[in-house]
Amino acid sequence: MARRFGEAGRELERKVMEEENGTMTLLERAREWGKEYDRQWMEKLEKGVERERRASIQRERELVHRMVGRRFGPRTAGQLLPMLARLSNEEDIALVADAVIECETAGEFLRRVRGA
Repeated sequence: MARRFGEAGRELERKVMEEENGTMTLLERAREWGKEYDRQWMEKLEKGVERERRASIQRERELVHRMVGRRFGPRTAGQLLPMLARLSNEEDIALVADAVIECETAGEFLRRVRGA
């Protein structure tokens, strides 16, 4: 630039160098944007996975509640609701579902579920 524009070109080169020394390059900025995008994407993904896990557990509770109502009647299903609400993982809910199939009477079912 100095050859073409003389003193004005040298001044412009000096200003450009000062700016470049004090700022990120485009490549550095793009990398930072990429890292920020990845971080935000992972946060959204983790929140989505957790939200779906909670929804899945709720659907399992509702299914077991329905099974109990059909097998042992609405009274037993109503008694089960507070117990189901306390269950927070799939394995415990599956144990209750197993009891629906394995127990012959509502009393046997409730005793087994309360004992678990």
